[in-house]
Amino acid sequence: MKHVTRYAEDTLNRMFSLPATGGEQDWNVEIGDENRVEEFIARYPEIRHDDELAFGLAWLIATSFDFRIWDRMSEIELDFYDIIENCRFDVTKAYTHEELLLWEEISAILIDRKGFFKEIIEYFSINHIERTAFPSSLLFGHTFHWQLADER
Repeated sequence: MKHVTRYAEDTLNRMFSLPATGGEQDWNVEIGDENRVEEFIARYPEIRHDDELAFGLAWLIATSFDFRIWDRMSEIELDFYDIIENCRFDVTKAYTHEELLLWEEISAILIDRKGFFKEIIEYFSINHIERTAFPSSLLFGHTFHWQLADER
């Protein structure tokens, strides 16, 4: 399993002036910022050919995007799987127009190297067996889940 390297953390911290202390346990979770998703996406092309930086930034983008949706969905008094199920697993009902447009950009990054980003994709994908989900899980599952299962 791939992890975000210290090199990637340090470089991305400097690149984006992130408020990291160096002692983060879950760097992408502790540093993720729902207000900077577009900024992170815009800078991805600059680093896409450096595997360590690309992997770290993709984690940061996915986590930050998930936080953005979490802010909206957390006002509903259901867990995320139930919210998604109540929308009949329809992405057009579960997500806003803005979120779907942003997802087009994020999924394009992930699709470009879906095997390389497999851990990120699987981490955020919906799990029907365990009935668990992140706010963005339906998008990840809808876009990737069955494709990855077919490649095994």
